[in-house]
Amino acid sequence: MRLRDALTVDDVRLMAQARMPKVVFDYVDGGVEDEDALAANQMAFRRRVFVPRYPVNVENRIHSTQLFGRQYELSFAFRPRASLRFFDRART
Repeated sequence: MRLRDALTVDDVRLMAQARMPKVVFDYVDGGVEDEDALAANQMAFRRRVFVPRYPVNVENRIHSTQLFGRQYELSFAFRPRASLRFFDRART
């Protein structure tokens, strides 16, 4: 299966499991200690229903955002990912 053929997060997870060494996959896929937080996160996602968004006119959208009392012209996001760089073939 190719990445573009994956339909669910579980599809991507199974592809990664098939391609990565077991120790690496277990590190990326697992949680800490008893993995209670991991199980809670997985259950939270299973309770959600994702509704597809249909194309809308974005010609007059405002892309600015406010963060910590300051206005920025473009929106942006933060995410934890530094340790995942170890598993990216393009950067090793």
